[in-house]
Amino acid sequence: MGYLKFIMLFIGVIITTAQTSKGTIEGIIQSANKEPLSNVEVYIDGKLKAISHTNGPFLFEQEAGEYTLELQQGHRTSTTSTVSVLPHKTTKISITFQEGMITLKEIKVLAEKELFKNTVQYALKKNKNIPGGNNLIDLQDQDLRRSFTLKDALRDQPGIIIQEFFGSNDQPRLNIRGSGIQSNPQRRGINLLQDDMPFNFSDGSYIIGLLEPQVGNYIEIFRGANSLEFGAANLGGALNIVSKTGYTTAPLHLKIEGGSYDLYNIQLEGGSVIGKTDIYASLIKNHSNGYRKHNKSSKESGNLNLGYKFNSHIQTRFYTQFINSSFDISGPLNKKMMKDDPTQISEGIQPKIPSIGPNVLRDLPRRDAKTWRIGNKTIFKINNDSYFNLDLYYQNADDTFYFPVVTGVRESLHEDYGLNLAFNSKYNSHHIKGGLNTSIGNIDRKYHANVKGEKGKTYADNLLEANNLILYVEDKYNLNSKISFIGALQLSMNHREIDENFSTPHSRPFFSYKTKTYEFFDSPAIVMDKNYLGLNPRIGILYEPNKRNQFYLNASKSYEPPTFDELLYNAGGNPNQGPNQISAKNLDEQTAYTIELGSRGENTFIAWDVSIYRSWVQDEILTTTDLFGISGETRNSVDTTIHQGLEMGLTCTIFTTPNQQSLLLSTVYNYSDFTFQEGIYKDKQIAGIPKHYLTGSLDYRMPQGLFANINFEYLPEDTPTDHQNTIYQDAYNLWGAKIGYHKLHWSVYAEVKNILDTNYASSYLIRDVVTNPPPPSISAEDVTTFIPGVGRNLTIGINYNL
Repeated sequence: MGYLKFIMLFIGVIITTAQTSKGTIEGIIQSANKEPLSNVEVYIDGKLKAISHTNGPFLFEQEAGEYTLELQQGHRTSTTSTVSVLPHKTTKISITFQEGMITLKEIKVLAEKELFKNTVQYALKKNKNIPGGNNLIDLQDQDLRRSFTLKDALRDQPGIIIQEFFGSNDQPRLNIRGSGIQSNPQRRGINLLQDDMPFNFSDGSYIIGLLEPQVGNYIEIFRGANSLEFGAANLGGALNIVSKTGYTTAPLHLKIEGGSYDLYNIQLEGGSVIGKTDIYASLIKNHSNGYRKHNKSSKESGNLNLGYKFNSHIQTRFYTQFINSSFDISGPLNKKMMKDDPTQISEGIQPKIPSIGPNVLRDLPRRDAKTWRIGNKTIFKINNDSYFNLDLYYQNADDTFYFPVVTGVRESLHEDYGLNLAFNSKYNSHHIKGGLNTSIGNIDRKYHANVKGEKGKTYADNLLEANNLILYVEDKYNLNSKISFIGALQLSMNHREIDENFSTPHSRPFFSYKTKTYEFFDSPAIVMDKNYLGLNPRIGILYEPNKRNQFYLNASKSYEPPTFDELLYNAGGNPNQGPNQISAKNLDEQTAYTIELGSRGENTFIAWDVSIYRSWVQDEILTTTDLFGISGETRNSVDTTIHQGLEMGLTCTIFTTPNQQSLLLSTVYNYSDFTFQEGIYKDKQIAGIPKHYLTGSLDYRMPQGLFANINFEYLPEDTPTDHQNTIYQDAYNLWGAKIGYHKLHWSVYAEVKNILDTNYASSYLIRDVVTNPPPPSISAEDVTTFIPGVGRNLTIGINYNL
């Protein structure tokens, strides 16, 4: 609590210093022919400040300083104009909106130029230079919609599929091109970052529920090998949350959301600029009792970052973050139980229902995790075309995962240190990047028996050490104004070591509900020392026939070593007994060769983002649950697997009118064809991801500040949950709607999800094959496999900006 009080003090300072430095900008926008223009959006730092009315006028308040106004009308044109804002004064300006400029220009602050490019406009410009699939999610509209889960932040994005587990801040399954989809729960396959610094632990694992998108200015996702500079070489790529700063945040912002199942989400944040220093701070608290029994979740976070400009050549920024998350695990149901009552929980082996699965009522599975992170990013400007970055970071985490008795309680204490160096330079027709990423991490991991939801005797104690050194270099060569070639190479060296700390490895306890006492098993000391090495090239070509359209082609190699969650393996338990085996798995790294072809662009009425890819995967790391849906086994696939698909996003402007009415239709289609090429699963679909997945929305904006939305999520065909393709998740179609109102300083909205109260499975456990359980009265259909989706739910939100 002392940490949170410290951040609250900073917020008080922000509010006190910010209230006396505002001025007003009053202007009129006209065309090159001196005709007034209405429905022109005016931005500063990527935030919408005003929209011109009939005859072209606009008016808004802004912090004192010198800025560039950014103007945009629909998808077609934009321009900029510099303006000075004086405290307590009204600055009157007239702007000529020159047509034919397609994208917004970079923000320019006429004092010392900001070296930290944390604006959406800069990210758009930067990501257009990537010859491959990437996403940019502007989080400025979080005031106008539900925003406290990862699925809320990443919905309607090409190439991104999120399967919710329990409907709140828990452990959703995030899929990008099939990477890491086999983990139960998902814990690998994508490099998660915040402000370019790793959120993953040093072994590559992560706790996805600890991500906090509400503090982000935007999120950028680099699919596949388009993320080499971040140290990522895996099949999924990288997700980077870029934090708000004092330059991009209102002096005070209060958000309050509440809804079904006793849900609430409260955020208090603020930012300010004081001379050469800027500061941003945020406090967040959310809670939900959940849709199902044993389904509570809560999360608290405090975030602070402070930037300082030494001069126009050296700038630095410090970051610190504390997150505390806790959630219950309702567990899976079989299809009949889910149809009868999706809110119920499994109670173990129940021949009368019939059902077989974990005993959630007795074992009370849940997860309590907290983390503290601190980092510094310093940028050195060598000249106008060359920059050097230095990042230092430290994080620790305390993660206690109460699995059912078949696995027990896993307790992990993490410590990670890291350093990133990056060089960025333009010379003639070349744009050269290079650098290194290095990290060292330790995990003190213990396993205990789960006895009626409490921590019992310890049966394993290991010290896990991981260190990584990654070097990369990239050159983008502009052949001419339309064609560019990109070549990149990454060298990744990774070390994994497991040491035994358990004093009596030949006498490890496990609890049996049959005997109602502890028994013992013999397992040798767990020791492993393994090195992994990956050399990962990437080549690409980018063709830009004009400033609005691009086409690209690339080929790359991806590489991913296993995490400790895959390397450590326990087995032998059942719903009434703890494990009687534990060992280290000797796993190889997963590699793949990928080709990708795509296009992004826009014309008068439509914007698109389309990628087609095919990956040949060797030694794919597959994690599948056992019959009881609790513990899992990881192995390298002995058969070549193919991941291929289509990622497509379309936005169509149906109409816009001079009085600021607009109607937009957006849709995303993800086609994921992941199959085994040989062996016993030949031509079978790899379980874990739907082959076809569609989302879309129809958005209507009205001139008075009203807005409305209708949206859908559609799974058109059944999806296998096991590699033998015998048990299937049913197809489903969900509908949602939103209505709201916003003005300059405040907004309110109401959003309904799953309006028709559809009974469906949002996710499921993945197995090799579901066999008939031992009790003769129970069949494979009775095994608990499915995670029920949340029923009809309502969220109402109110936002205020000072």
